Amino acid sequence: MNGTMPKAVLTNSDEAMCKEIETVMPEACIWHIGKNVITHLKSKEKLKAFNKCVRKYQTVEQFESLWQEMIDKFDLHDDICIGNMYEKRDKFCQAFFGDIFVVGMRSTQRCEGMNKEFKRVLGKEKSLAELVALVYKLLMKLRHSQEKNEFINMNSFPDDVTHLVDLEVQASSIFTHDVFKWIVREIKKESFIALNQGVECHEDGSRVYKVSVYNWPEFDHTVVYHPEKEIDSTKDSIMVGSYRMFQ
Repeated sequence: MNGTMPKAVLTNSDEAMCKEIETVMPEACIWHIGKNVITHLKSKEKLKAFNKCVRKYQTVEQFESLWQEMIDKFDLHDDICIGNMYEKRDKFCQAFFGDIFVVGMRSTQRCEGMNKEFKRVLGKEKSLAELVALVYKLLMKLRHSQEKNEFINMNSFPDDVTHLVDLEVQASSIFTHDVFKWIVREIKKESFIALNQGVECHEDGSRVYKVSVYNWPEFDHTVVYHPEKEIDSTKDSIMVGSYRMFQ
């Protein structure tokens, strides 16, 4: 769009599609993970460990550590499926895509959801006239639902639920109610964050914090706070984290 190449493409693990994307858009990262992996693992414990490797916001080094821990714990050294997934780890693991903003999406679920709605009302026995009427009716239903959500978001504010009220008020004035709930879940995790060492103050006014999750000190993160950083000709306070979740 406007001469700008996409940075990431989400697919449903179609190999032919992935090859064409790599040809046409070589700079784009391709996210895809097949359902066969989920059905292959079966065990809830294995799935939990696998999702921890894939979905946690972490560095590549931390991913490698978690992956090896999973392999050793469940004795997956000779598992061909898991081995193949590891070869494609840069295509689906969060650690390799932290610097690309994809609004939290990791699959083609939004597209699949739309397809499901269409399949529910369409069928081979329908005539062309019926088909057009059904598609129009479905689109009107989806648009009405979207407009209803927009009205609710613009004319109401969710209740404060955490101790960081000021942050909640700001978030509720910017984001939709659904996104706000996600932010609240992240705010609640604040109580699990531990400061590993004293604050480092730099000459430019920035402050560096080393933090980790309680009882998980080996997976630490760096958070840099800039009291006044110039962005688009304006100065504002910003924070940059090595976990790269909200950048």
